[in-house]
Amino acid sequence: MHIYPLMHSHSTGSVSKISGYALIALSLLLGGTSMPAFALFLFAGSPSLMDLHLGKPAALGLNALLCALFFLQHSGMVRERFQKRIQQYIPKEYTPAVYASASGAVLWLMMLLWQSIQPPVLQMENPFRILARIFFLFSIAGSIWGNVALQALDPLGIHAVLRYLRNSQPRVMPFMISGPYRWVRHPLYFFSLVMIWACPDWTMDRLMFSLLWTAWLIMGTFLEERDLVKAHGQNYQRYQQEVPMLIPRRLWMSDRDSQIKK
Repeated sequence: MHIYPLMHSHSTGSVSKISGYALIALSLLLGGTSMPAFALFLFAGSPSLMDLHLGKPAALGLNALLCALFFLQHSGMVRERFQKRIQQYIPKEYTPAVYASASGAVLWLMMLLWQSIQPPVLQMENPFRILARIFFLFSIAGSIWGNVALQALDPLGIHAVLRYLRNSQPRVMPFMISGPYRWVRHPLYFFSLVMIWACPDWTMDRLMFSLLWTAWLIMGTFLEERDLVKAHGQNYQRYQQEVPMLIPRRLWMSDRDSQIKK
């Protein structure tokens, strides 16, 4: 009479571990591969793996729809209302990995279905072509620097899943300002904008892409600012007064503001 509950508990734990590690694998497969592929997509242009032979208006319309699909997924799933709803069905700690997997899947879909419109309407010649490539590589290095500076960053949600499976608590991190965050409050968005516009070959689809993504990133920055003020209160408001949001305007922060504790 006492065996069944024990077996049932063991079975439930095993299923939980299997689902957790499966989610980690999915996050690595979709989220982990999509960002390097996206950087290559921006650097080399669309490979046109699935050329649907559409006319220019239809191709631009499809590309705009793909962008909108990513924007809706990426911005919609990060909202608190959506996360509370999905957490009725999955553990709270699984949410970041589900988000990373979905974002990776939609980003891959956009890149695979993207319709390139040739020929380019503008092509840079040296030395401007070389300069564009240098700025692109600079933005890649800056993005890596920005991610490293966020010590508690878990972009694929893997650490959160592992904490749940191991029944451990996350380490509490103070609100710290380091690395590129001394110059600008959202360096990852800043470097993304540089990456998007550091292009030597401008086709019609690439120009539309850059305009749409720039508008979305700027809107997303303002929405994230609202969430950060809600999360960190006066600490973040003081940070807002010291450091610009997207465009750096000075070389360094004062030492007294390099670390602000909650």
